[in-house]
Amino acid sequence: MNLHNLTALAVAGALTLGLLSACHDSEQDAQLNVSYVEFDANEAVAPYLENLPEIPEADKDFVIEMGFFDCDHMVGAIIGQESGIYEALGLNVNVTKSGQAMNALIAGDMDCAYVSFQSAINNFNAGAPLIGLVGSHLGGARYFLVRDEITSLDQIKSLTVTETSMESTEWLRFSSELGMDPDYRSYEGVSMSNSDAVTALKADQIDGCFV
Repeated sequence: MNLHNLTALAVAGALTLGLLSACHDSEQDAQLNVSYVEFDANEAVAPYLENLPEIPEADKDFVIEMGFFDCDHMVGAIIGQESGIYEALGLNVNVTKSGQAMNALIAGDMDCAYVSFQSAINNFNAGAPLIGLVGSHLGGARYFLVRDEITSLDQIKSLTVTETSMESTEWLRFSSELGMDPDYRSYEGVSMSNSDAVTALKADQIDGCFV
């Protein structure tokens, strides 16, 4: 996938999140063929309230610190906030975007966070006091992005190690599907977040990245 395809995906993602915005440009909506639907958060959560325990009076003002990082798998954090679902449930939630969500969770600076399964397992095995309450999705997608000038895998000289390490089972599966050498030691790796990796790719500082 080249940067042109990446741009198209970014635009598609922006449109999806745009549906949650209270303010919008109707003329732009017409050009992009965007449609809006009515959503009542109170009505949406009503069927679940009778199965949920009542929030104690002393906890009603408690602010839940929720973290997530820049990955489309974590978009549920934003949807819950922007759609009013948290408020309808009687919850005070402060959502914070951070590439250090896992570290903040372990340090006690966050109460809950959307994190990758691999990261949760690794930190739990290292003794971190983590509890997995729910999985947000099954499956997903990852991409190996390269500069436009690169037309074959043989031309790749460096590879960015992003949120999911190249030592993970994900990398082993994806590299095999792409016909790449699964041994991460075969590449020059640089550790950075997904957003920094894409910026570095656009600036021709790296040749490819696994995001």
